[in-house]
Amino acid sequence: METIIVNPTQNEFVDFNSVTNTEQELIILEKNEVLNRSSILPQTPSKEQKLEDVPVFGFDYDAMDKKAFFEQFGAEFIPSDLSTKKIIKHMYETKIRCGASGDDLPTIEEPFYIVDLSEVLRQVQTWRQELPRVTPFYAIKCNPNPYFLRVLEKLGCGFDVASRDEIECVKQVLPNNDELAARCIYANPCHPISHVKYASTSGVQLTTADNVDELYKLKKYWPDAQIVIRIKTDDSHSVCQFSTKFGAELGVAFEMVDIIKDLGLNLVGVSFHVGSGCNDVNSFLKAIRDARAVFDYGFKVLNKKMWLLDLGGGWQGRSNEHGNAAFISVARTIKPLLDELFPVNSGVKIIAEPGRYIAHSTHTLVTSIFSRRIEKSRVLYYIYEGVYHSFNCLIFDHAEPEIKHISYEELVSDNVKDEVEERVGHTDKPVTLYGSTCDSMDVILKDSHNIPNCLECGDVLFVELFGAYTIAAGTSFNGFKLAKIHYIARID
Repeated sequence: METIIVNPTQNEFVDFNSVTNTEQELIILEKNEVLNRSSILPQTPSKEQKLEDVPVFGFDYDAMDKKAFFEQFGAEFIPSDLSTKKIIKHMYETKIRCGASGDDLPTIEEPFYIVDLSEVLRQVQTWRQELPRVTPFYAIKCNPNPYFLRVLEKLGCGFDVASRDEIECVKQVLPNNDELAARCIYANPCHPISHVKYASTSGVQLTTADNVDELYKLKKYWPDAQIVIRIKTDDSHSVCQFSTKFGAELGVAFEMVDIIKDLGLNLVGVSFHVGSGCNDVNSFLKAIRDARAVFDYGFKVLNKKMWLLDLGGGWQGRSNEHGNAAFISVARTIKPLLDELFPVNSGVKIIAEPGRYIAHSTHTLVTSIFSRRIEKSRVLYYIYEGVYHSFNCLIFDHAEPEIKHISYEELVSDNVKDEVEERVGHTDKPVTLYGSTCDSMDVILKDSHNIPNCLECGDVLFVELFGAYTIAAGTSFNGFKLAKIHYIARID
């Protein structure tokens, strides 16, 4: 059987025979079997379909063969009740150790991610249950993992892109222009001209705009674009606020409608974004009402109905403590208002741009302490990861990740214990956790008591719920590469 190996970080295929035995133990796709699985996969829209004809979701969660579905992505099947520590131990033994034993057993210096593709399916299913009228258009910027895109494409989701490169990413999973037109929105309201020109010939049809100048740009370089006006929102309760940079005030939105009429452009809908990680459902409620006002004004001026409402992003991801409670609360609060202002029979199709909601709970980062310094007033640990890598989220996403630990003894013993074996600590000295680069500002934790000060070289640190706005913005600064990826699927 012909096999290929995927390098997910670089999104490229590698000749199986040219790689080492170690690499051969990584993700393997069995091409011949994949070709015979079309009956278990949801069908993509036909060439004749437009966005308004595309079904909300193209899969039956209860009836689908989940094991066969994830086999096509090379995911390793893991029991759903296995703890993260036990999964890490398993990964260490089968993926990292690669046959070493006894005194030759190496430490895990280079980091890796455990990525649960079945979590993508579960999150999409929860979305479908709570917001059945709203089709998710995944925000690629959150995590452009190529396997994510393939899974989401098979589940009937669309994609939110913001640049030429992101359009090219989507074209890898939606090569047909009619599918691209139906399931992709260029949702960056301020476009570089070169990207507009590319989008106009790529097959993408939908795009957003939030100012008058952008309309003239679209008229010149993309006159047949389907335009969605992005309105400003109250994002004061969001983790990352966008309203200072994007979004038209209602008065400006009305002016844009007038100019769209004068220019003969095609206005099809309204969008908004309440800010990434929104904590206030009232931001959604007000934005939906404002969108309705623009719809009404558009009908008055253009004498035609717009057909697309884009609820944007801001959807909270799953947490270990509360599950999807935050998302479910928002969904159940806004659903009656959507049905009131945009009834099912209104002809308005509703989409949204979740990123964090889907990606957040899929990733667990695993790394280890490779150096330690004990000073008079503090303990310093050094790990391969850092703010130039996945911990860039400390700067750009205001993240506060919970860093957990496993002792080396636990990792190599026959049984993983529930707690790290007690060691003698260094009184009450705080811990500073540094990244691997030569930059002294590469600091993950400073003078913290959140992790023990008695850890040693070889001990493992891991962070769950680490898939959103982490590896996507990472670099290879100073020659330290991004974490490798191991795919799993939790299937009972």
